[in-house]
Amino acid sequence: MDNRERLHSKRAMLIPSLPPLPTTPSSLPHCKPSVVEGKAAVKDYVSALLEAYPTRHIAGRQGSTRVYANDTIVLQNAYFVLTLTDKSGNVSVHKLRGSMTWLKMDNQWRILDQRISEANGADRS
Repeated sequence: MDNRERLHSKRAMLIPSLPPLPTTPSSLPHCKPSVVEGKAAVKDYVSALLEAYPTRHIAGRQGSTRVYANDTIVLQNAYFVLTLTDKSGNVSVHKLRGSMTWLKMDNQWRILDQRISEANGADRS
């Protein structure tokens, strides 16, 4: 279990801007933002996503991490390419950007906000 999994296992989570599971891989960039709230809902969402797309690859670029307020707030940003392969072997490629805001409370890091969206210039066809 990595640090992110440990953090998420300790409390319910609110994850803004995650797209709902698409019916086809090509529909992922066109989904409306949604909220997945609560540990059970997040677990169900991730389980369904992993089942729908058994093969996944993420290639990140231009990542940055900035630390503020006496090392208690961290902002992370990056662009990345997400390649998904569904059970039928259909491949889809998605150009995305993401950001995450962390806050250190009681010596534990908590995710305050996480956003994932299409990067400018993403193919919408």
